[in-house]
Amino acid sequence: MRKELEGWQYPGADLSGWKPAQPVHAPETLLEEQTCPPDRVIRKLYPILIGEHDGRKMVPLAWAKIYGDDSLLVQGYDAILRWFDYMDAHSEKGLVVREEEGGWCLGDWCFPASEEKEQLPEAFINTFYYLHGLQEMMQISEKMNNKLPIRFAEREKNVKNAFLDAYFDPETGDFCEGRAAGNAYGLALGLGDERTKKHLVEKYEALGRFDTGIFGTSMLLEQLFSIGAGDLAVRLLTNDSEAASFAHMKRNGATTLWERWDGRESHNHPMFGACVRLLFTQILGIRMIPAPQPPVVNSTQPDVTAPPAQALKPLNGELQPPAVPGFAQHFSYEIRLSSQRQLTWAKGSIQTPDGILSVSWELLENGEKQVEWSLAPAGEDKVPTM
Repeated sequence: MRKELEGWQYPGADLSGWKPAQPVHAPETLLEEQTCPPDRVIRKLYPILIGEHDGRKMVPLAWAKIYGDDSLLVQGYDAILRWFDYMDAHSEKGLVVREEEGGWCLGDWCFPASEEKEQLPEAFINTFYYLHGLQEMMQISEKMNNKLPIRFAEREKNVKNAFLDAYFDPETGDFCEGRAAGNAYGLALGLGDERTKKHLVEKYEALGRFDTGIFGTSMLLEQLFSIGAGDLAVRLLTNDSEAASFAHMKRNGATTLWERWDGRESHNHPMFGACVRLLFTQILGIRMIPAPQPPVVNSTQPDVTAPPAQALKPLNGELQPPAVPGFAQHFSYEIRLSSQRQLTWAKGSIQTPDGILSVSWELLENGEKQVEWSLAPAGEDKVPTM
C-alpha cells in the first residue's frame, strides 16, 4: 500500500515531475536475486483493516441471501472461522484493540473537521463489527444446518458483555455518551433500550446535520428509518450544512462522492455511498425475497410469499456444496414505503434478476401514498434509474 501524494487528485496539480513509464528490456546475462531487503514479508494472507466488514464472511453471506446459493459459504466456512480467530487474537478482554504492526486501526474515520471531539473510540467500531460478525455467524451456521462450535457461541456472549461494560451507560441508555452515531451502532446490534432510540432522535433533531464518519453516516440513517424516524433521516440526507452534507459536495461542483466532507483528498470515492441503498429500500420501499419461481406482478397486491430457505445437510460428517446455479435466483417483491412525509413523491427503478423493477409514488392530500410499480421482463431495453 502506498500513501498518495497530497494534491495529486485535484485539478491543476503540477504533475510535471512525473515521467512516463518506459519499457525495460531484460539483461542479456543471467538474472540475479535482488539484494535489497523487501519492505515486508507476508507468509499468510489475513485481513488488514480490522474496522472494516470482512469480505470472508460478508460476500458469501450476501451471495447466499441474494441468489439462494450457499456454495460460497460452504467453500469458505473454514476461512470464515479462521477470520474470527484472527479477530480474537487482536482483542483484549473481549474488545478488538489493535491492528497489525504498522497498520492504521482507524475505526470510523473521515469525521467532519469541526467534529473531531465526536469521534468514537477505534475499539468501539472494531468490536462492533466483530460482534456483528459473530451474530451473522449464527445465521450462517443455521443456514448451513451446522452446529456452531460452542466456543463461538460463548465468544459472542463474552464480546457482547465486554462491549456493554465498556461503552454502554445503564444510567442514561447511551453508548459512548451519545457521541456521533454511537447509539445507532448499539441499536444495530439489538442492544440498548427505548432511551437509546429517544436520545438518538433528540440529538439529531437538534443538530440537523451529520457529525459522523463513513460508517456512522450509513449506520445512523439506517437505524433512524428502522425506528420510525424516517422524516429525520430524510432531513439529514438533504441538509445543506457547510460542515457535513451531500448538498455541500454538490454545491461545490461534485459529480461523484468525496472522500471527506470538506473536500480534502479524493473527489471520487465510494466511502460515503453506503446510504445510497436506502434510496431503494426505504424511499422506494423495495423488498426482495428469494422465491423458486418468477413472480406474478400485481400492482395492488404484491406477491410476497416465499418458501423457507433450504438448508444444507451434512454428508458423512462433511458439508456437501450444492451445484452453483446457472442463472440467478428469482424473487418475490414487496413495496413497503417508510413512514416519512418529508418527500412528497419518488420515482426510480432497479435491476433485478427478473428484470427492471420500476416504482413511483406520490403523497396525496388525504395523507395516503399512491403507489404504482411494474416489472419489465429481463432483456427489455430499459435502464435502472433513481
